[in-house]
Amino acid sequence: MSASRSPRRRLVVTVTADRPTRASSGLAAFLQSAAPRQAAGSVAIALVGDARMRNLNRRFRGVDKATDVLSFPADDAPAPGARSGTRKIKSDRHLGDLAIAMGVARRQAAERGHGLGTELRILAL
Repeated sequence: MSASRSPRRRLVVTVTADRPTRASSGLAAFLQSAAPRQAAGSVAIALVGDARMRNLNRRFRGVDKATDVLSFPADDAPAPGARSGTRKIKSDRHLGDLAIAMGVARRQAAERGHGLGTELRILAL
């Protein structure tokens, strides 16, 4: 009888925060565990203040307000070595970036009756 080995995750999630909180501390691990087994590559998440999010929205979307989340997908070009008709993704490929406004997330969490950690998970997913 052989021992069962858990599959090695190929998704790397990096979370940075202007002001780290307990609610944000487990976000990367949660996303890595929630990702499909075939998910491979890296994702960067920046937890930012509302003023910074407003500047990002103005710069990239022409919208002068803070929103809860912005996503910046990476280039959709096929990964090197991909065969026609497949979506082979190299494990070192950067998939994209997310920015989450912490003030907006706090307000939405309060309005919806759950904690900030839950709201961050919802927005990141």
